[in-house]
Amino acid sequence: MAALTNRAQPNAQIRRRPQVFISFRGDDVRRDLVKDLVNNLKFKRINAFIDTFLQGGRGLQELFSEIDKSKIAVVIFSKKYPDSYWCMEEVVNIDKRMKEGKLIVIPVFYKVTTSDVKNLKGDFGKSFHKLKKCHAMREPRKVKQWEASVKSIANIKGLPQLTYIYILRF
Repeated sequence: MAALTNRAQPNAQIRRRPQVFISFRGDDVRRDLVKDLVNNLKFKRINAFIDTFLQGGRGLQELFSEIDKSKIAVVIFSKKYPDSYWCMEEVVNIDKRMKEGKLIVIPVFYKVTTSDVKNLKGDFGKSFHKLKKCHAMREPRKVKQWEASVKSIANIKGLPQLTYIYILRF
């Protein structure tokens, strides 16, 4: 009987016990890549967490809690990713957990090159430097953490967007 109950409520179970944390920025990524990723993970009965599962008013600590519950993090680097203070804080937390051996991290490069992310160049770099300029005076240590964590995760063998989508289909 318990097995039937679990099958009847897969969405509730997925939200309570995420295994894959997906870090991303932007509606373009949310509507396309993230939507496909979440649907494919659910189809394969793999729990996933994205920030839309949070109730309004919840903050970074709630996201950190979800990262802590996860076994895998998918970081989707896009042109808009470094626009977000929250994304930068997520990437620092993800990097820290990875270095502690508590999290497997898979970077995905969505319409950006690996080189641009690693070297903070191109559109990705422009977005990063814009956010950096806003916070460098008040939070210089944070900005250094952001930069180090972005580079750390970008140096992991990742997947370009098209390869990633191709793999998901199987």
